[in-house]
Amino acid sequence: MSASAFTEFSFKRALKAGDSRRYDVKLKVDKDAAIEDAIFTSSDPNFLTQYDEVYRKGKRYVIYRDYSSVLVLRALANNISYLLKLVNPDRDHLVKGIQQSLVDATPMIVHRRDIAAFYESIPIKPLQQALLDAPILTPNSRAILAKFFEIHSTDGTGLPRGTPLSAVLAEVSIQHFDLRMQKHCDIYRYFRYSDDILVFSHNLHLDFDKLVDEALHPAFALNDKKESETQLGYQKLPPTKSFEYLGYNFDIESGQIPKYVKRDFSTTISQTKLNKIKSRIYLSFNSFSKDGNFPLLIDRIKFLSGNYRIMRNRINHKAPRKMVRAGISFSYRRCHDAHENRALVTNKHCLSVCAEIKLSGISWLS
Repeated sequence: MSASAFTEFSFKRALKAGDSRRYDVKLKVDKDAAIEDAIFTSSDPNFLTQYDEVYRKGKRYVIYRDYSSVLVLRALANNISYLLKLVNPDRDHLVKGIQQSLVDATPMIVHRRDIAAFYESIPIKPLQQALLDAPILTPNSRAILAKFFEIHSTDGTGLPRGTPLSAVLAEVSIQHFDLRMQKHCDIYRYFRYSDDILVFSHNLHLDFDKLVDEALHPAFALNDKKESETQLGYQKLPPTKSFEYLGYNFDIESGQIPKYVKRDFSTTISQTKLNKIKSRIYLSFNSFSKDGNFPLLIDRIKFLSGNYRIMRNRINHKAPRKMVRAGISFSYRRCHDAHENRALVTNKHCLSVCAEIKLSGISWLS
């Protein structure tokens, strides 16, 4: 990638499958025109003033409808990631790392923390110092980024959700914290996905909250409702303990075991996620009871509790994989039981989602 964010090559990398439908453009025939429009748009930062605001659960989302504006923000985000060597957290990779850590029979304690209102609390001044004051970005990129801060962070705190640039800036804002945690001598393994933090430590007496307070920027605060400690491998503990992280529930053998023996654990879909799926299945049947659209009901049930493959086409048809796998089993393929086949565990949860639904008043379904 070029040091400049706004080149033809950079904009080609910013194109995504589904853009034609989402932004009402015809990339199959007008791709070159869309790129030319994006190059022109990038010359004037005032395009950032044209956006819509949406509030969901009290949180502010910003939506850019103009496709060339979206491409400019994507290209700038990609450029910042490239220049700062940011690695986007991969959920599947993180869960695999957690499972590898749980096998270790050494006594340890697992700390879970969550940053409250993460995007809304991000301090802007450190971002400006890192990206605007340092000679990292080109003048054009700095002008657009400065305008972005001027419009969306007027009080010096917080980033809007929903823009292609916000997620990358959020990762930049938390880099210092990541380094402090990773280098600490009492931390065995460190995991973070956005604002969700999980730490393994062999030091039972570690004052973890003090460590986090010292490493985290004062603008951030922790969410007490998602705080937990799980001790493993110490005497006088219950036979099993559990914690939830990234939509999974981890049930672990918590008692003291020999160091040369692997610790048993199970990884299943978290109850919180199962409840959401059950609610959506119930609503699908409830909708069917009103409109009688059986094909739509079948599609909804397959989508919620099944697995499917989608053929790549158009803009992404040259990707390494021709098929995109999706569905509950693929999304939760790290489900694991010490005594059962992993696929069986996942399928068992898929079936239980439907089996445990109570549908009163729809007797004609039986």
